Parts: sequence; structure tokens; C-alpha cells
Amino acid sequence: MPTPTRAQVIARIRNMIAENRALLNQLSQARDAAALTSGPFEVQTDAGSTLRVDPVSELQSVVSTEAGNAYEVSGNACSCLDNAISGETCDHVRAARLVETGEDQGEAPENVTQNQTGTPGIAEANRGRQRERERVRRARTARERLAAIDDGVMLTTDDDGFKQMYDLVKTGRIVEYEYENVLNGNQNTFGLEIEFTAARASEVAYKLYLKGLCANSSIHSYHSHRLAGYWTVESDASVTRRYRGMNYGGEVVSPVLTDCRQTWEQVEIVCQVIKDCGGKVTEKCGGHVHIGADPLDARCYRWNRLIRIFAGFEDVLYRIAAGGQSKGKLRESAANRYALPVTNRLASLLARRDELSGEEIKECLWSRYFSLNFKNVGTHKNTIEFRLFNGTLDPKQIQANVKLAAGIVHAADVLRKKREETRDRALMIPTEPMPFKSKRVDDDAHLEVRRLLDILFTRKQDKAAVLWLYASSKWQG
Repeated sequence: MPTPTRAQVIARIRNMIAENRALLNQLSQARDAAALTSGPFEVQTDAGSTLRVDPVSELQSVVSTEAGNAYEVSGNACSCLDNAISGETCDHVRAARLVETGEDQGEAPENVTQNQTGTPGIAEANRGRQRERERVRRARTARERLAAIDDGVMLTTDDDGFKQMYDLVKTGRIVEYEYENVLNGNQNTFGLEIEFTAARASEVAYKLYLKGLCANSSIHSYHSHRLAGYWTVESDASVTRRYRGMNYGGEVVSPVLTDCRQTWEQVEIVCQVIKDCGGKVTEKCGGHVHIGADPLDARCYRWNRLIRIFAGFEDVLYRIAAGGQSKGKLRESAANRYALPVTNRLASLLARRDELSGEEIKECLWSRYFSLNFKNVGTHKNTIEFRLFNGTLDPKQIQANVKLAAGIVHAADVLRKKREETRDRALMIPTEPMPFKSKRVDDDAHLEVRRLLDILFTRKQDKAAVLWLYASSKWQG
């Protein structure tokens, strides 16, 4: 056989390359065709968020949110809490239906696009899907059990319902971080102070500035002037430490907030930035919540309800304040320095049978270091500060704290014994105080927290969020 010439070798190599390219193109086209039919797909909702739809079978899909939550959709059923509670078609069902049939039930999410992100391997992708389906299945089972407790059921009278909810929420896994209508229509304003240690305050400020949340990258002095609409990074003597010319630790103070998606997305971003910078929370950190006092105005009976709710459940509230990330340990300086109990201080006022006024309460609680701080009431800020909460970088815990604080002020505003729709809840407001570290005789029945949740909330997801903090904590002292 004659030896091929150089030109013949080159020609053969070129033919082989051309054949390989054609084969690779065929494989690539096959993969693209499979991806176009099997997904994953991205669906834009009316609210502007993006959902990822992974078809599992002809009838089932896994729908993932931008926040990292995943839900199993089968027909018109979804494992999300909103679908289970309301029975209405949720965005996850709409997105899956749109991908499956090109049609939707109700108002449709828009802009379906095929996700071009490749997967490292078919086997690994299948294993990942299988693990995700199992996780979603377990979560769905838990949420279905929670959904069996209908809204309108009073936990004070439903022992089985309470026990079921308590068992489901104590790990916190089924309590979801929410973005829409978190406070059940309550549009009162609120604000946050998120204290942290370890991270360089200047780095936190710079990264929040890059994300558009801070007006500049400066560290501000404690409670100095702030620009409206922007978060601020401040030094705080209780958590800030100076080391080699740098401030480590501080607090991030929010602007005036309301219950909307942008607010809760910003809370997530702030917590993540602090953690990315090495920030931590210790027993020195607090998580203060400010609630607008405008709804209470100057009506004595509203202020009377506020202080009777807070003082009547003070021991329960301190237990809740130490839940979640804190695992039942109230920070050392809370009840003896920076968040003093109010019950003993208000003993003489609470013993009276006539109405308490806001001015009387404010005069009695003269220091801002009580668990309820009224120093801003009547000023241009006009807020009530709830100072008893432990510090946390868990957005879900911060959200539950806001639900609780806002719920107390809202209940003080709207509950009336003379209104049929609020009479039962108003009649449950305590007439006697429950001092911090008072002896608990109903620890197994949890009667007091059940009463508190029924007074403050009418939706089960709100009761579940706060009950999670209580169940993950313990009585102090």
C-alpha cells in the first residue's frame, strides 16, 4: 500500500473534522430540541417576579421562586401555603399550566422563556430532581396538615388544632418568608434596626451603597440625621468595636417601611450583605422594631388596650423574643439593661380601673431602655419601639417580629367589645399583668400564647410564624 502524500493526509484530517462537526451539530440540535420540550422554563409573573418550571411528568412540575423556595404542582393543586389556605389558583399553578398547555386559569404569568443554563450531567440532574421532589413532597405533607386548620378557628378553643400547628412549626421549616400582603392589609408604617458584630461596618455600608440601598458608603454616628428612603449603617456603642482604625460591628437602620414586596426584598438583601461581609449576631445584638403610632392617636382606650396587651403577655413576649436563631437564649442585656420589663413599672397604673392615657404611660416609662420605648411618640417620628427582640440575620425571624409588633398596635387600634366582628377577641385582652419571669403553670397547654395569637391574628400563617418563635424558645428564668 503506497504511503499517502502530505496533501492526502491533510485532506483526510479535514474530512474527519467536518464529519465530527456535523455530528456535534446534530447532537447540539437534539439537546436544544429536548430542552425546548423538557425545560426548565422561566415564567414572568404579573408582579414582575420570575418562576422556574421544571416538568417532572405530564401532570407534575416543580416550580421554584427567586427566593429559593420550591413547590410541587399537580393539576390545580400546589404545595404552597397560599394555595392550601385560600384554595385559589396561585402563580405556581398558573406558571405550570402555561408551560404545559400554553393556556392559563385566571390572570396569566407572562413571558415564558426556555432556561439556557446547561446541566453538568443527565444522571446528576435526575438525582437532583429526585431529591428535590422528595423534599417538596415532605414539605407539601406538612403544609397540607397545617392547611387542615381552617382560618377562623380559635386556638384557645381548639386543642387538637393548636397541637397540630405547634408540632408543625417548631422547627421553622414550613414557615415561609412572604413578600405580598405579609401584614394582612395593615398598611401602618414600621422601621427596623438590625445590629451585628464582626463585619467591618465600612464594607457593609459600601456594599449596600452599590446595591442602591444606602445613599452613600459612609458610616454614620448613632441615630444621626438620615436621608429619607435610604438605609443607613451606624455605629452603636453596644456592638461596635474599634480595631486598627476600623469599626467592626454596628447597626443597619431602615427608612420608613410599609408592607410591600420591595420592603421584604430589601430586608433579605440587607441580611445577606451583612452575612457576606462576615457579620454575626451575638448575645449583645438586638433587633428593634418601630411601629407607627398614628393609628392610636390620642384616644385613651387605644393606649389602654396597647399596654394591657403588652403587659398582660409580657412573659410570653420575652419567650418569643428569644426564639428562632437564638434558640431560646434571651440576650444578657435585654431584660436588665437595654429592654427592661414594663409590668412592674406600670403596676400602679395597671391596678386602676379607669382608662390609661398615652401621656401617663409615656411619663411612667421615662427611659428609652424599656422593652416598649415611647420616646418618639408625639415627635415627628411618632413611633413605638419594641426593644425586646434578640438580634438576628434571618429575614424570616425579622418578618415574624414585625408581624407580632404590628399586630399588637393594630389590635389596640381596632378591637372593640361593642363590635360583633371583634368582640370575642377584645374580651380576651388580659385585665391582669403577666410579669417577666412569672411562674408558668400551663407550660404543656400553652394557654397564654394561644390567647395572644387569637387576639392579634385572624390568619393561620401569621399565627404559625409567631408560634414558631415561641415553640423554638423557652421560658426565661
